[in-house]
Amino acid sequence: MNTTTKFLTLATMLMLPVGCEVPELDVPRDAAAPVQASGTATAQAEPSTNEINRSASQPREATGLDPKKGKLSREQGGYLGSVLGAGMYAQHQAIFLQVKNAINLDYGLNGDFPKSHEEFMERVIKFNKLQLPELDEGDQYLYDPEDHTLKIFRPES
Repeated sequence: MNTTTKFLTLATMLMLPVGCEVPELDVPRDAAAPVQASGTATAQAEPSTNEINRSASQPREATGLDPKKGKLSREQGGYLGSVLGAGMYAQHQAIFLQVKNAINLDYGLNGDFPKSHEEFMERVIKFNKLQLPELDEGDQYLYDPEDHTLKIFRPES
């Protein structure tokens, strides 16, 4: 056999469909449930309404999904909504990363972190000329001096 024939034979063998079928498995319906160490199946509980309301009133770290701008685009969905929402998320997330960096720089300059929200706004936000994105009605920014992060807070109405 010459080289061309060997090559064509090898190419033909590689193009053969081998093992393309997906095997079907017989799995009992109850086997998909999570199993505890004791061997009993567990059902994952949904959070109660009280837990959801309580968690909404607790401050949480700010993310790029929190500001008002971009929420409508994400809610509308579709290709254009996804692209616009992702762009706004990226811009907001970059701002929050700048805030984290500014907090660390402030610590380097002053030797301590801000001790209150007012001190944070003066020493970090105004000093670095940062513009925080607008939040939904009722939401507020809150600096947490315990873990040195900017958080979102919705006071009880």
